[in-house]
Amino acid sequence: MIWSTRPDGFHDYYNARWYEFTGVPAGSTDGAAWNGMFHADDQERAWSVWRASLESGDPYHIEYRLRHRSGEYRWVLGRAQPIRAPTGEIVRWYGTCTDIHDLKLAEHALQDRERRLGAALEVAQLSTFEIDLEGGTLVLDARGREMMELPAEGDLASHELLDRFRAADAANLHAILQRSDADRHEVEAELVFTSADGRERVLLCAAHTTGNGARLFGVLSDVTASRQAVSHMRLMLNELNHRVKNTLATVQSIVAFTLRGDSAAAGAREALTARLMALSAAHNVLTQEQWVHADLLAVARDTAMPYRSGGREQRFVIRGKAVHIAPAAAIGLSLALHELATNAAKYGALSNNSGRVHLAWDVVELGDRALLKIQWQETGGPVVTPPERRGFGTRLIERALAAESHSAIRIDYRPEGVVCHIELGLEVAQPDAARYRLGSGPDGWWLTDERGGERKFASRELALAFVSRRLQGLKEKGRGGSLVIDRKSEHAH
Repeated sequence: MIWSTRPDGFHDYYNARWYEFTGVPAGSTDGAAWNGMFHADDQERAWSVWRASLESGDPYHIEYRLRHRSGEYRWVLGRAQPIRAPTGEIVRWYGTCTDIHDLKLAEHALQDRERRLGAALEVAQLSTFEIDLEGGTLVLDARGREMMELPAEGDLASHELLDRFRAADAANLHAILQRSDADRHEVEAELVFTSADGRERVLLCAAHTTGNGARLFGVLSDVTASRQAVSHMRLMLNELNHRVKNTLATVQSIVAFTLRGDSAAAGAREALTARLMALSAAHNVLTQEQWVHADLLAVARDTAMPYRSGGREQRFVIRGKAVHIAPAAAIGLSLALHELATNAAKYGALSNNSGRVHLAWDVVELGDRALLKIQWQETGGPVVTPPERRGFGTRLIERALAAESHSAIRIDYRPEGVVCHIELGLEVAQPDAARYRLGSGPDGWWLTDERGGERKFASRELALAFVSRRLQGLKEKGRGGSLVIDRKSEHAH
C-alpha cells in the first residue's frame, strides 16, 4: 500500500491497494482521518511518531494494527521518507504500509515460547550452552558460567569447558566432539569437575547437534545435591542392612544357646535356626537390590542351596523367567519355599536317593495387572498321604503371603508327590531394563514396548526424552542403567 502527503503531513493520496485492503470509500481517509483506521491502542502512539517525523524531517517508521475490510485488525509496518527540494525544504512525503500480521504472530509465538522456556530453565535450574564444533567457540549462559566458575563476560572456547571436567570425562566428551558429522546426534553424560574450593560437583549434560551437525546445543544440570542424597541414602541403607543382619545372627545365637542343653528341644532348635537362615538369605538378596525389589530366581536358589549341594542340583530343578518381586513377597516366598524344601528333605522327594523337585514359574498378563504363578512339584519320593493335622510348617506356608494382593497358596498331597501352587499379584511394570522400538509416521513418533504397548509423541526428541527420564529415575533409585540407541533399526533400551 502506498500513500503520500503534503509537506505539513496532510494525506491526500492513497493507491488502490489501500482501499482494497481497508474497504473504505475513496478519499474517506484523507487529511487526518487515516488515524481512525488504526487500533485504538495504537492511535496516540502513531500520531506521536508521525508528528516527530514532521518536526524533525527524519524518516517515519512504526508498527501498528490497521483495520482490514473484514473488521480484523492486522499488524502493518508503516514507513515514509521525505522528498526535499534542492534548497533542502521538504516538498512531499511518500510512504508505504506492509502487511506483517503473520510475521508478527509468529514473533509473538516465539516470544511466548522463549518466556516459557526461560521459566522452565529457571525452575529446573538448567544452564544452556552452544558449541561451534568447527570453530571451537562456546556460548554459555550466565548460570552456566557461574556453575562452571568461568568469567561472567567475554568470549569462551570449548576447551575452557572441557578443561573443567575430570580427565576421563573430558576425554570422552572431546572424543564425541571430534566424530564425523554423521555420528553426531545425541549426547548424554554425567560429568564431574572439581570446584575452586576442592569439592567435586556432578553435572548432567544432555545435548544434540543442530543443522548439518556443525553446532552442539544442550543443557547442563547440577545434580551434585541429588547424587549426594542418593549416596547418603545408600550409606544409611547399608548401615541398616548391616545392623539387621547382626540382629538376625544374634537371634540365631540366642536360640542355639537357649536350647543347647535340651535334647527334647533339639528339633525345635534346628527348625527355628533353619527358618532364620532362610529369612537371612532373603534379606541378603534384598540388600543387593537396595530393598527396592528381589530377583525371584536369586531368592529361590539361595533358599534351596542347602538342599541342592553335594551333586544334588539335578534332583532339585529351578526354572523361570526373570521376575522382580516386592520385598515383603520375597520374604514370604523365602519362608514358604524353605518349609516346602524342609518337608521334602524329611518326608518327600528329597528323603531318598531318587526323588526330584521341580520348581517353576511364569507370569500371566491380566490387562492392568500381572499374575505370578509358581508351582512346586515333587516326584519319585515315598507315597504321600495327607497329614491328619496341619502343623506349624503348613500354616506358615499358607500364611507367608496372606498380606500380598491377589495371592493364593494351595497344597495338594498327591500320592506320587506333593504339589504346591502359589499365585502372587505383580505390578505390570516389571523389569527395570526395557526395550522400545522407535517409529514415526504422519501423526508423529511413537515408542512400542516389548508388550506391544504404544506411547505417542509429537517429536523424536520428546520420545527419546521419555526414555532418558526413565533412565534417570533408575539412577536416582541407585539401580544404574544405560540408554542405548540403535541408529539403524531405531531401537532404544
